[in-house]
Amino acid sequence: MNRQLILTLGAAVLLSACATSQPPATSSTAAKFAKYDLNGDGFLNRAEFAQAVAERRFAFYDTNKDGVIDQAEWTHVWGEDRGSSFAKVNKSRNGKITLAEFKAGVQLQAARGKMFDRIDKNKSGRLSLKEVEAAFDEREQLKP
Repeated sequence: MNRQLILTLGAAVLLSACATSQPPATSSTAAKFAKYDLNGDGFLNRAEFAQAVAERRFAFYDTNKDGVIDQAEWTHVWGEDRGSSFAKVNKSRNGKITLAEFKAGVQLQAARGKMFDRIDKNKSGRLSLKEVEAAFDEREQLKP
């Protein structure tokens, strides 16, 4: 997959944490945003954002909802050419990625950081609901 597609998919998953497939600014958007605003300050900091993305992305990968991601689920999302990345995330080498391993994956953490930076238009180091909604709008405009 090319980099833009991967970033778009990542943004789609994050934004699904903050919005349904409905237009932005719904009460559901605000409620989901608030769920991940763990310190209740009205913003998502990097840690809150990373947790939201990791949890939503993990749920997306875990198609059989057994609480782990196996090689087949990983390949279903990434394709055969990304099989080696599974091994990098699966630190326990048991063939199953846990949520903790998924959150700790170095490459995945870097991708979450880049996504945060892209959405943080004012470079404040925190995301407002308005910035998340704007990113959602941007993603919607990319759809065919």
